[in-house]
Amino acid sequence: MPPTVNNPERLSWSLSRNDVGHRSYKISWLVRVPDPTYGPGLALNAPGIPLIGAPWIFGAENDPWAFCLPTATVKPHIVANEPNVLWVVDQTFSTIPMTRCSDTSITDPLAEPPTISGNFVRFQKMAQRDRNNALILSSSFEPITGIEKDASRPSVEIGLNDLVLDLGTITQMIDTLNDAPLWGLSKRKVKLSSISWSRKLFGTCNFYYTKRFNFEVRFEGFDLDDIVDKGFKKFRDEMGDDRQDPNDYVVAKDLTGENPPQAILLDGNGSPLADPLNPHFLDTIELYDESNFLSLGIPSSF
Repeated sequence: MPPTVNNPERLSWSLSRNDVGHRSYKISWLVRVPDPTYGPGLALNAPGIPLIGAPWIFGAENDPWAFCLPTATVKPHIVANEPNVLWVVDQTFSTIPMTRCSDTSITDPLAEPPTISGNFVRFQKMAQRDRNNALILSSSFEPITGIEKDASRPSVEIGLNDLVLDLGTITQMIDTLNDAPLWGLSKRKVKLSSISWSRKLFGTCNFYYTKRFNFEVRFEGFDLDDIVDKGFKKFRDEMGDDRQDPNDYVVAKDLTGENPPQAILLDGNGSPLADPLNPHFLDTIELYDESNFLSLGIPSSF
């Protein structure tokens, strides 16, 4: 016979409000267990006792911002000359936010939901264009290099508990990119930059691992697609020359026959660029491998 709430209407209830306006409700329930061999543990989990995270809705009372807290006390309700089958369960509902929402009591650390946090990383970025996307050029229409501007990019930290560490697998994923869409971003926009971990004890002799994954996000991607084609050599362009043969390229000379002091702009085929206002950019360069980050157990959205 399962335990039942002896008085579903409650024994008592009360309300208090703190100095910032948060409301806390106290409510007491009387629970009858089948016989004196059952105790407070069964009384706390009796059908009809509100679950953790349940809203404050009783009769005409309705406060949707107040939720049942994990804290509770259970004490015997003594009746003279009667066996101890009655228990009083005291619960608290509050509008103070909990660290997590829950409708069940989590006692296994492996069942804990992942923790998610983030910030923005500041860095210096080389500037080739102004805010109107125009190339930054000198009065002689040559690109000006060495200009830096402030920039920032998002970073995301996800922590989760796992039974195994699997150090070899997670090490291989560091400095790789997402191989599929993740968090609303297309592939190759999220990089796993670092991993930290710690071993923790659960119970008397059980161990588990807390892993913390740090991801770097670039909305423009990590692939290089803004490298201007330039060099100190040019294609010789004589009869029989092959553009695929490195030996058919010679050091470029200026109009006086001297070597130019800096690399010249090229047209993508190894020849000097005719229009310096329209530089040729090299094909996209991919520097990082890809990994399936979802295999780490991280959430696919947040």
